[in-house]
Amino acid sequence: RITIYADEVQVSAEKPIPDDDRRRILEIITRHVFAVHPKKIRYQESRWGELEVTKVLVRHDRLGLSNEKTVDRIRAFIDGLAKRGSADAREIAQAKGYLAWVKLVDPEKLKTRLRKSRIQLVRLEHPGLL
Repeated sequence: RITIYADEVQVSAEKPIPDDDRRRILEIITRHVFAVHPKKIRYQESRWGELEVTKVLVRHDRLGLSNEKTVDRIRAFIDGLAKRGSADAREIAQAKGYLAWVKLVDPEKLKTRLRKSRIQLVRLEHPGLL
C-alpha cells in the first residue's frame, strides 16, 4: 500500500489557460484518484503581479518569501532553542534546513531578519566557539 500526499499542483502557461483546459486538468487529476478541494483551487496570472507558490513569491527577476510570518516562525524556533541553551541533532538539522530553504528562496533575509538566528545556531552547534 502506498500513500501519497500532494499538497499543491502548479500549472503554468505563457497565456491565460482557457476554462475548458482548466476543467480537463482537474479531470486528469481526479481520474488519477487525487481529491481536489474546490475552495483550494486558485488561478493567478502574471499580469496581476507577483505569483505565489507555497509561500514563495515568483517574481520576474527573483524569488522571495511571501509572508513575514514564515521568517518569524523560523526565528522563534531557533530563539527557543537558544533560550533553552541546547539542541539535539534533529533540532539542529531542522534549523539548518529552514535556513537553507531561506537561502535558496530569499537570501537577503539571512543578512537581515535572520542574522541573529544564524549566530544563535552556530553557538548551539558549537558551544564555546563564539
